[in-house]
Amino acid sequence: MPVARFQMPDGRVARFDVPDGTTPEQATTMMQSYFSPAQASTPAQPPEAVNTGLRGDGFNKATAYTGQDQIGGFLRGAGSIGATLARPFESAQANNARRANLDQSIAAFTGADPASTGYKTMKLGAEIAGTAGAGGAIAQGVSRLAPAAVTAAPRVAQLLEAIKSGGFTLGGSASSTLAGKAADLGIRSAGGAISGGAQAGLMDPEQAKLGAMIGGALPGATQAAGMGTNWMGSLIRGPQKSADAITAINAARDAGYVIPPTQANPTLLNRTLEGFSGKLTTAQNASARNADVTNKLANRALGIADDVKLTPDILNDVRKTAGQAYENIRGAGTVTVDPTFDKAITDIATKYKTATPSFPGLGKTNMHGQPVDEIADLVKAMQSSKQFDSSETIDAIRMLRETSDKAFKSGDKTLGKANKAAAGALEDLLGRHVETLGNGQLLDSFQQARQLIAKTYSVEKAMNATTGSVDARKLGSMLSKGKPLSGELRQAGEFANRFPKAAQAVEGMGSLPQTSPLDWAAGGTISAMTANPLALLAVAGRPAARALTMSNFVQNNLANPQTSSRMAGLLASPEAKLLLSRTAPQIATSR
Repeated sequence: MPVARFQMPDGRVARFDVPDGTTPEQATTMMQSYFSPAQASTPAQPPEAVNTGLRGDGFNKATAYTGQDQIGGFLRGAGSIGATLARPFESAQANNARRANLDQSIAAFTGADPASTGYKTMKLGAEIAGTAGAGGAIAQGVSRLAPAAVTAAPRVAQLLEAIKSGGFTLGGSASSTLAGKAADLGIRSAGGAISGGAQAGLMDPEQAKLGAMIGGALPGATQAAGMGTNWMGSLIRGPQKSADAITAINAARDAGYVIPPTQANPTLLNRTLEGFSGKLTTAQNASARNADVTNKLANRALGIADDVKLTPDILNDVRKTAGQAYENIRGAGTVTVDPTFDKAITDIATKYKTATPSFPGLGKTNMHGQPVDEIADLVKAMQSSKQFDSSETIDAIRMLRETSDKAFKSGDKTLGKANKAAAGALEDLLGRHVETLGNGQLLDSFQQARQLIAKTYSVEKAMNATTGSVDARKLGSMLSKGKPLSGELRQAGEFANRFPKAAQAVEGMGSLPQTSPLDWAAGGTISAMTANPLALLAVAGRPAARALTMSNFVQNNLANPQTSSRMAGLLASPEAKLLLSRTAPQIATSR
């Protein structure tokens, strides 16, 4: 399709497709009729423009196609550098005249609009591309002219590297001392100033000083901006969480616990939210919800339904049921004492002595006033034989457990621990004996029963016998003392040790009002002053904030790892530094 050129009233040229066979006169008539005032209200459909990137909000405002502006802008940018290169060969007056006439000459030659965005963008792009290697050229030239000086003076080599990189790198290792770091920054700033001045000077010698100031300020300003954004980011995000903390948070959430946000992820938002909702009340409300989770975990550990309230009788029933596995091995034959058992009993004698030869009167006495050493008698009974009947061994274990319980209830913890340890030593011996029989099913049921019975005692120690509530913090204390808890009980204990304020016993907290008299007083005062009863709705603000802290939305994001500031990371990237050093002086000085 033929192309017709049409000169606009402002002197610029537009190009349009016209039908085949259109004469110049016909094309001119078409353009004049389209742009005539009479047609302004209902303009005719224009011929198709060669370039679809027409400026303006309609064809009636079209001037030249954008490609002309881009070509003109590129030539203008190259002309800036060319004028600078020509300056040594002509007078300053002639050079200034050359530079002043560049826009007019290029507009007349290409039909471009120097005021257009396309023209200005391409001009700047050409200037950046044409001057980007100025710093590298200077550094390369110095290296070739004075290689000995570069080799002999490390700081000179660093300066050349700084010139090459626009002040963002020095080469080699950075200084560790404060004075060394200051010297490094000084060299980088000097390199940036030389590079920035050269780049701006290539475009316009009169702008070299401003370019040097910008280039010299960039390294320090970028470093300060990175440190500032990191500081602001750490203030907002809070301290970095360790992998162990993230694992603990995830484990707590998987178990169903809720965590006061500041205990898991003390970000600025969480601190603000929890501060408004009330840290103490938030922790108490979290503990109240978590108490139910702990009770369910304890029930599951014992194989009991979640909604069953634990009582001492229920725990005894669990023990009796588990004790059936012991009955199954009554006929397991004769149990022979081994060195492991001997050592365990000897350790009891050493660990749980209740009196010393020097103070025999401190121990227990019988009705005749004679000293009685129950632990010594216990040890002696355990060492009385090298073989035990399996059925009698089971009876002995039960007796030792009962004696241990009585001792604990009477306040004699030493005797209680000694009998408990003796029962455990017998159970271990019996387990090793069953293992030698080769009956894997019998051994598994025995070991599972042992573990279940041990869990009932752990739960009993942590349980309030009246309310049936299990205190997770007591389970945590057992863990801290080396108690080998496992499964759900270990989950509850680890949670309490990690987040103690969220694992308070409900019996010690009393009632949990969601609003305080202060809330009502403030709401009532505002309502009276404004004569607006709706102000009392503000009383619901703190409970609503508290509910938000324990919502899934907040809780499910507590374990998200904090990341460093994106802006700081961007400013630290080599690509961003290179872009800054190559563009900032030109953008600031281009005109």
